[in-house]
Amino acid sequence: MSASFYTPLKESEIRVLEILPSEDFSEAINTTCRIISLASDTSTEAYVALSYTWGEPNDTSYICVNGYKHKVTPNLESALRHLRDDKNTIVIWVDAVCINQNDIPERDRQLQMMADVYKKAEMGLSWLGEESDDSSLALRMIQRWASFSMDKQLLDSRLREFFESKLEDEILMPKSITALNNLLRRPYWKRVWIQQEVALPPIVTMQCGHERLSFDVVSDFAYTMVTIRLVYRKSSRSWFDPDLISEDMDIAPLLNLRNCRVSKLSDCTRHKTSSLLNYLFLSSILKSTDPRDHIYALLGLPRLEKYRSLLRPSYTKSVSLVFSEAARIMIEDEHSLQPIVIACTSLRSNVSLPSWVPDWTARGSESVPLMRLRRNNFDPVANLSDFVGFSADGQILLVTGLLHDEVSFLKGGFATASRMSHGEWEILSDLKDNSLPNGLTVLEAVFRIFVGIDANATLDSYRRENISKFTSEATFFARIITYDKTDRFSNTLQILLGQDLSKLPEVLKALNEPASDQSDANFFEKYAQLSGRMFFVTKNGTLGAGPPDLIPGDKIFHLIGYPEDIILRKIDDHYRVIGDTRIARAKLPSFTDGGYEIIEIH
Repeated sequence: MSASFYTPLKESEIRVLEILPSEDFSEAINTTCRIISLASDTSTEAYVALSYTWGEPNDTSYICVNGYKHKVTPNLESALRHLRDDKNTIVIWVDAVCINQNDIPERDRQLQMMADVYKKAEMGLSWLGEESDDSSLALRMIQRWASFSMDKQLLDSRLREFFESKLEDEILMPKSITALNNLLRRPYWKRVWIQQEVALPPIVTMQCGHERLSFDVVSDFAYTMVTIRLVYRKSSRSWFDPDLISEDMDIAPLLNLRNCRVSKLSDCTRHKTSSLLNYLFLSSILKSTDPRDHIYALLGLPRLEKYRSLLRPSYTKSVSLVFSEAARIMIEDEHSLQPIVIACTSLRSNVSLPSWVPDWTARGSESVPLMRLRRNNFDPVANLSDFVGFSADGQILLVTGLLHDEVSFLKGGFATASRMSHGEWEILSDLKDNSLPNGLTVLEAVFRIFVGIDANATLDSYRRENISKFTSEATFFARIITYDKTDRFSNTLQILLGQDLSKLPEVLKALNEPASDQSDANFFEKYAQLSGRMFFVTKNGTLGAGPPDLIPGDKIFHLIGYPEDIILRKIDDHYRVIGDTRIARAKLPSFTDGGYEIIEIH
């Protein structure tokens, strides 16, 4: 198609595509393209907003638009063919045709209207692809599982009744589970743009081949599956057989979509604006052809609307600039240094980025940020701008921090203990007399790191504050490091408690009480955030858990604006971020006590 086909668009205007009817499914796709305005809130123009994957850009098919032969990807051509009606014209908005992809300024302007395009559509339609790999069976299974969630209050009893029956039900057959897994592995679910494309339209329909399914049904399916996984797998319910549900079933993208749509349907005026960082972190499992879309694709989400004016989308900006701008705005607007920690928990592929800027295209590493394991004595900062600054080009971060320790030597990794591939951490429970220079045993120091107790607080006082909580934490911790060996498990608990278990009836009582699902979930989260970390001894003689790539000589800072300590590596006259760390230390002096300095991070 000649570029002259695309006449300039005025403000608030978009193009829509009319798919002309045909009774012959195999006939070439014939369409017309026209301009409509989204300016009026009462616009009566009805159209369907298509959500789909482009597919391989080098694979081409053709459709006819206003008499012109127009190149599209095979997946889009297939979507239009399956959407075409035999009698009625279908009006649709599809980005590949309705936006002049060769006109960068137009792309930038249309990108800023994307939220309105989907919000004002009559319907959002998600094209999953053609029928294959028993996709019809998979859609039926989604409907069956979703039916359990029609009444959330009865979900437990309905699942119990179902699993107790032990029927040879179709939804539990290997063929059905395989069909579901194949459908959930389709590329569509991993597109970063689908978050707003599913969140914004008044109704959303999923289509695979000629079959359609409401997204509400898909949402209920995801709810049922996550309920089974998080609650029933960790429960003692004898009627539940966990082997019946496949661990390989990837429902994370569906849950993400469900959350995006729920936030849109709720009254957003009752809620605070959500954290852009949180959305970016949750959507880091998704993919995009253009790296900048990891940021731009989120700006249309209902609770992130304010970021649209702070981050003006433009494809003329470099990837490095877009990611750096996003990191700066999150630090300034959310009053938190968490972005610099996220930057260190991925295997970075963009070496041009400053070390404090997250690379949202990178694959995650084994290390998870200590985002929710705040110390008990952490005081949030009301106005971080008093302690943070940026260079004129936005590439250098200036922060206020206190240098209070240094990595001396490395001891081993926490993940090693969970896999039991080496013996050094298996015998932690025997290290009662193996004291660190600061007087703590290695075992006690690891436990303090695990639960966030500072070195100047006694375990006995911590236990007295909440015996049930302490016992739950100590029990879970002991089972991890002793690999559930009974003798070592008891010894570890006695070491942590400081006396024989027989003298602590309240502890024995708590041990006999089943842990709550929430307690288990919270502690599994703590365990996950320490897995993959390296234990080390500091220059001041205490123990710490940090990122796996730290080295002796790395500096340990407390930076104003983050609850945990940060490890920085000095290079010439500046620093690079290595990652966050937790060490068994006493409470640090406040900013007003002095000793803090301005640190330059590249």
